[in-house]
Amino acid sequence: ALGELPPSITSYGTLDTSSPHGTSVAEIIFDMAPGVDLTFASPANAVQMASYIVALAQAGNKVISSSMGFYNAESGDGMGPIDDAIEIARSYGAVYVQAAGNQANYNWQGQYRDTNGNGFHEFASGGVEVNMLNNGAQVPAGWPIYLFLRWNAWPTTNQNYNLYLYWWNGSYWEPVAASTTVQSGTQPPVEQLAYLTPSTGYYGVVIHTSTASGNHILDLMGHNAPSFQFNMTDRSLVDAATSAEALSVAAVDARNYALQSYSSRGPTLGTGGSLGSGLSQPRIAGYTNVDTWSARTYYGALFNGTSAAAPHVAGAAALVYSAYPSFSPAQVINFLETNARDMGAPGYDYLYGMGRLWLGSSPRLLTPSVLSPLALTNDNTPTFSWTPVDYADSYELQLATDSRFNNLLLNITGIDATSITPAAFADGRYFWRVRAVNSGGLQGAWTRVQSLTVDTTPPGQTLLRAPRDGSGTSNILPTFSWTATRTANLYRIQVSTNAAFTNVIVDEETSRTSFRVSDTLSLGRYYWRVLPRDAAGNWGEWSEIWSLDVTLTRSPVNESYTIDTTPVFRWFLARGAVGYQLQVSTNSTFSNLVVNETLGSRSAAFVAPLLNYDVYYWRVNVDFGSGMEISPIYWVVTVTPRPLPAPRLVSPTNNSLSASATVPLEWLPVDDAPNPVSYEIEVSQYANFRVIDYSNITTSTTDTTSTLPDGVYYWRVRTLNYLGVGSSWSARWRFTVDTTAPDAPDLRSPADGSQVTNTRTPFTWFPVAGAVRYEVQLSTSNPPLDTVKIPAARSYRPTSPLLYTDYFWRVRAIDAAGNVSAWSSVFTVEIVSPANDRPVLNRYTTGSPTLSWSAITWADGYEIQIDNAANFRSAEYSSSLIAGLSQTIPTTLPDGTWYWRVRAVDDTGRPGRWSSTGTFTVESE
Repeated sequence: ALGELPPSITSYGTLDTSSPHGTSVAEIIFDMAPGVDLTFASPANAVQMASYIVALAQAGNKVISSSMGFYNAESGDGMGPIDDAIEIARSYGAVYVQAAGNQANYNWQGQYRDTNGNGFHEFASGGVEVNMLNNGAQVPAGWPIYLFLRWNAWPTTNQNYNLYLYWWNGSYWEPVAASTTVQSGTQPPVEQLAYLTPSTGYYGVVIHTSTASGNHILDLMGHNAPSFQFNMTDRSLVDAATSAEALSVAAVDARNYALQSYSSRGPTLGTGGSLGSGLSQPRIAGYTNVDTWSARTYYGALFNGTSAAAPHVAGAAALVYSAYPSFSPAQVINFLETNARDMGAPGYDYLYGMGRLWLGSSPRLLTPSVLSPLALTNDNTPTFSWTPVDYADSYELQLATDSRFNNLLLNITGIDATSITPAAFADGRYFWRVRAVNSGGLQGAWTRVQSLTVDTTPPGQTLLRAPRDGSGTSNILPTFSWTATRTANLYRIQVSTNAAFTNVIVDEETSRTSFRVSDTLSLGRYYWRVLPRDAAGNWGEWSEIWSLDVTLTRSPVNESYTIDTTPVFRWFLARGAVGYQLQVSTNSTFSNLVVNETLGSRSAAFVAPLLNYDVYYWRVNVDFGSGMEISPIYWVVTVTPRPLPAPRLVSPTNNSLSASATVPLEWLPVDDAPNPVSYEIEVSQYANFRVIDYSNITTSTTDTTSTLPDGVYYWRVRTLNYLGVGSSWSARWRFTVDTTAPDAPDLRSPADGSQVTNTRTPFTWFPVAGAVRYEVQLSTSNPPLDTVKIPAARSYRPTSPLLYTDYFWRVRAIDAAGNVSAWSSVFTVEIVSPANDRPVLNRYTTGSPTLSWSAITWADGYEIQIDNAANFRSAEYSSSLIAGLSQTIPTTLPDGTWYWRVRAVDDTGRPGRWSSTGTFTVESE
């Protein structure tokens, strides 16, 4: 120890400052468990010691270490006031650590013996009445001698023994000190004396009685006394070290682990101080002969004795409490005893207890074992659970998307149970681990990283394979098969006698993709379906429901036709059958039989008599020896004239387009077809018509489909005769339904709001995907009204000059199916006159005509000239400045042909060029 102590220490009682003993003890504890809070107590007697033990425990001290002891306070059997106090301290959660004592060399027990009747106890045969000190050698002068005697007459007695210290004066032994308390019935059975030797000499212990019965067990012990000549090392514990609740500590040399000769040994005395079976003390050995600053400074020596051993164990107990705060005192003691290094005889012994102090590796909590989820789950709110760990106060759970836990999704601490259900998280692969934590913050090791896949996605629907839907079989132990479903590892198959599956006769699970029924099926119709499940336990959806007829019928096959009016009916033979019955009827109730034949067990065919053209129902019943079993399954065959020819398709033509989702269909009638005749139409997105999108039967040669989604379709038609027997199908034609309009065009030029002088300026736009033509609207009103249809070109040039005014224009696109886009946005363009342009005349032929002309954008007004000569040499009429674009002639002109022209005048009065010459004729009535 380096002399390190806490900055402040609480104390009970008056501390002894005359010795470094207590300070050295404190140094060792603080060196073993740095940072602990220390409280000192210095009791003056056993009663005060008991009260201090209780007070320290009640104050919350978890470890009480005692390196002092008292004698004759108890009987030595572990019972008494100190033992009671230690038991109370244990109930408050305190571990009591007690130095075993240094009395192994001055200790003796035995029954009182007096063979010569002089009242003096004999320590050995031959009448030896003096137990010499210092093992028979001289005791130095100035040696303090403390002697203690007790006998088994507790708690009070009238059996009186006296204790003497004798000195050899050279001729005989004479008493120099005595303890002669009179035990009269109210005194405890104890004697004790103290003596400082005045000179070197021989000293010895003498026990005498005058009133005792002489059959008691005497217990003699010295303190700081020279060793006894007649000595017993066993049962040499100090009073407090005998308590069953104490952790008593023996002493081993810290340098070589040798047991110190003075170290007190067990067991305790028997009940009441007898030599019967005692308690097992000491419990453990601590280290002595250690260097402390106090002992080195004060004594110039190592700190020795069980006083040094006990604080090592106390400091270790404090460390155990720090690592395992929830430990009880018994668990702390068990931890120390279990980890102790065995010394001496194997297991426990009265010298070392369970062995010398050893804490082992750094304290750690055990690692839990994960319980669930282990690998795969279909629950995205799984409950994580693990095994409990001793001394754990809580647990920490981590969940990450990587096995190195760099990307944590969950890091939950302070879990006070061994399971937790966090909030939902998405499907995917995760990694999780858990560890234990005690209330002191000590963390155990993480569990092994556990991979977890959360999969709540069920497998897809299973596709059935065989027997095909609606098919028949004569096998009464049929095998059902289906295609493997991705991610599925288990299938459930059900077979029922009805489509609602209220009468299920097979309900089995298998990992295979086929299943053979184990019990024979009767004749009849059955329904079957399959449900897939994946490894995570997700059940998918039931497959389609397929039907299967268990029947003996073979040919003609069901729903077929024949032009043979004496058809042959064939069936399969059934194992164990003794006979068959063939029934043919014109109705499904078999109330109008045309064939009703009972046949032998080897018969498998029958030629029908001449049959009329009609629809017939036929079945085969079977007799297994207990009567005819009527088959609920019948087949239908039509005896018919030769089928009619297939019709020829008209429209929509092959590879055509339809902008309507309801498509009109037309075909040619079949020539010379007998009435009544009808037609069956099929429309499908598949060229093999495996899925029908529209079908109908009509007597007309036209039909219109139901609403079809956009896409490519195939269509065909066949003729049905009056018995419903169809011809071969017509040719297969294809059409495309396209009801999606193209995008509205984006206009390009002239730019919106621009001015142009070209009166036939081109109008252009950006191309639209899928468009085959465009429509342009251009007019002086908004929205534009006049429409021009344009082919696939992306521009339009007016065929005649535009007027000098504002025009509005827009465009829309049309695709190959005729779908029309929305109109584009409307652009505005102003047609303006070029510089020094001349007006364009309008022609009139009325009397007193009103003349008009087109505008010039820079004109401030206009001037008119009228003359009957084209050269205007003498104008008949010249106007003043006209503000508008027309003028009614104010004078009446004579009949005849007149010439006129107009010119613009700008705001400076400068005229422009004359227009071309116009003419008009005035003709009076």
